[in-house]
Amino acid sequence: MWVLPLFPAQPKLGPVYQDITHMVPLPFPLLLIVPAFFLDLLLPLFKDAPKWQRAVFRRVAFLAILIAVQWPFCHFSDVVHGAEQVLFYH
Repeated sequence: MWVLPLFPAQPKLGPVYQDITHMVPLPFPLLLIVPAFFLDLLLPLFKDAPKWQRAVFRRVAFLAILIAVQWPFCHFSDVVHGAEQVLFYH
């Protein structure tokens, strides 16, 4: 069950002419599990590096992997036939 629809909300942005009485969450969460999996595979390569270099690597690698995974998925889910076949939209 989603937690976000459980608190009251009023529309502050468009479309303001629709009666919305609760928070409307995004339709599909980000694919965060894929960058996390690849970071788990890549982190042993930098185990001897200083902390600041590991921190920079983690941030850059996570963002790069997230964009590399999320961009094609968003493009695919925007295509009507692809979304209907995989995500069972009607």
